[in-house]
Order: sequence, then C-alpha cells, then structure tokens
Amino acid sequence: MLLPISHRFPKAHRLLTRGEFVAVQEEGHKVTSRFFVGLIQADAKQAHARLGITATRRFGNAVARNRAKRIIREAFRTHRLQIPRGYRIVVLPRIALKRATTDEAWADLERLNARIQRALHNEAI
Repeated sequence: MLLPISHRFPKAHRLLTRGEFVAVQEEGHKVTSRFFVGLIQADAKQAHARLGITATRRFGNAVARNRAKRIIREAFRTHRLQIPRGYRIVVLPRIALKRATTDEAWADLERLNARIQRALHNEAI
C-alpha cells in the first residue's frame, strides 16, 4: 500500500535561522537562471533537502516579495522528491521575476532545478 505524499511544507524542510542562511550564502555553490539565483550546500546531517528564500526590499514591495516566495515555496513543495536529500538550498528571486508570468517563473524554476542537479552530479558540493 502506498502512502500519499504530503504536500505540506513543514519546518523540518525549511532553513530557519540567520546562521543557516549565512552559511549557505558564504560556503554554498551558486547556480543561476533567468529569474532566480540558487545557492546550495551539502549538509550530511539532514535526512532531507531544506529550503530558504531570501527576497529583500531591493526586489520590490511586500506584494512582489510575497508573490516570489509563494512561487518558490510551491515549486519546492511539489518537486521535493526530485531534490536530493542532505542539501541546504537558498533561492533568491531576481528583479526580472516581477515582470514574468507565473508560467514563465515555473519554467525557469524547472531550469534552475536541472542546473542544480547537474552541479550536484558534476561536483562534490
């Protein structure tokens, strides 16, 4: 019997402290796409991938920042099983995302995920 996959985004799958974000930003491997910048760092102690989102005021007002975060969270939540376990990931939206449609953003997140997968296979991060 297969158990249904939970579509929640629990705390265990999020980066929560400033120290975790800073560690990934300083020591992580950078992967870019048209609308996003992804930083990834290995964390062998974790049983699953953990996501952090940074959308600063430089990106835009609260409405724009929250839209970007919703898109990123939803993509991570629905594609969580494709992301290898034991990694910390921080995603930063680029200014160009504000002019993009949701479909364009989703397609770009797919490209970012593919680039992250290639980076993980090509290097020991």
